[in-house]
Amino acid sequence: MIGLIVAMRREAQPLLRLAGPSRGGTIAGLESRCFTLHGAPCILVYCGIGMERARAAAAAFIRAVSPSLLVSFGISGSVEEDLQVGDVVVAERSLLHGGDAPPQQLLAATPEELAAVERAVAEQGASTFRGSVVTTRGESVHSRDAAGLPHPVLDMETWAIAQEAARQDVPLLSVRGLSDSVREPLPFDLTQMTDAGGSFRAGRLLWQAACHPGMLRRLSRLQANTRRAEENVTAAVVTLLSFRGSRTPQIPQAPHATPGT
Repeated sequence: MIGLIVAMRREAQPLLRLAGPSRGGTIAGLESRCFTLHGAPCILVYCGIGMERARAAAAAFIRAVSPSLLVSFGISGSVEEDLQVGDVVVAERSLLHGGDAPPQQLLAATPEELAAVERAVAEQGASTFRGSVVTTRGESVHSRDAAGLPHPVLDMETWAIAQEAARQDVPLLSVRGLSDSVREPLPFDLTQMTDAGGSFRAGRLLWQAACHPGMLRRLSRLQANTRRAEENVTAAVVTLLSFRGSRTPQIPQAPHATPGT
């Protein structure tokens, strides 16, 4: 069984549309969707934004279903000029920004898998890179802070998920689509838009937009960029699962999920 974990519901919508029929419910207290993709049973859960939520969700999810493979995917930002909005990074390691902890090694895509992902993403007009995920608490990261890292991208969950996957001996694939870049940065300070637990506060963003009318145009652009990133990362994940699904032991049905309403 393949487990998938994303921070926000909208990041999973393109994948769920492609997967077809799915069954909703809860697993280990997490909202979930169960479906079959490329012949492999899959369970997707939402962890929420931020490391604390991601760590707790990953720990509970892995204990509950014991996946043969865990896939973390979603949108991210970049501090490297070579990476543009819509590009996809298949990460080979995860690092914690501002900490001394060693990097977490992630499951690397094979050359054959990466070539297939490159073709799928190129059809969407974007590029694919092997790279690194730098997990933050929402603070800004400058290019000098990521110097020496192969194609670094920023998120707020992967480090914590990788720690739990390593602790429970589950291989982790991490795939990120770029919704913002050096040329098209976020139009707001992310630390001001999240609370101490990492939850996004839409009200704060609306207040800033009301105070700064010029922000509305940039937010509209970010919305379009985010949709593109979500579609492209979905193309990458589906392509990777077309390979990984064939290597996953088949089971009669996905583990029990408490039906949703």
